[in-house]
Amino acid sequence: KDIISRLSAITNALESDPELDPSDAPGLASLSTLLVQPDSFLHHKDSDVRLHTLLACMELFYVYAPEPPWDEEEILDIFRVMVRMLGNLGHTLESSGSGVDGGGTSGNSAETSCGGNSNNYEH
Repeated sequence: KDIISRLSAITNALESDPELDPSDAPGLASLSTLLVQPDSFLHHKDSDVRLHTLLACMELFYVYAPEPPWDEEEILDIFRVMVRMLGNLGHTLESSGSGVDGGGTSGNSAETSCGGNSNNYEH
């Protein structure tokens, strides 16, 4: 769990300085490379490590905007892992009985309640 605490500290440090300029922090390029290397943090067997790696990557996207520090294939890999983790979250919610739609709806309809009125919206 030391890896998770370190990744969390990295994410917190990146979040805490919205004016961070990558040219003032040359270590960010090495960090960016390390996070997405094959058999590294992004593909770690522990899902919490992958999650915290994704969080750090999202902060790095923000810091480096509009030019991310990764090439196209690395960016696609980051988003593949993110989509896979979100998909797993959906399966986890379904198996717990709460469902991804909040447990109160079925099919493609979404119910909202506003001022005592219940409205169905079909997709």
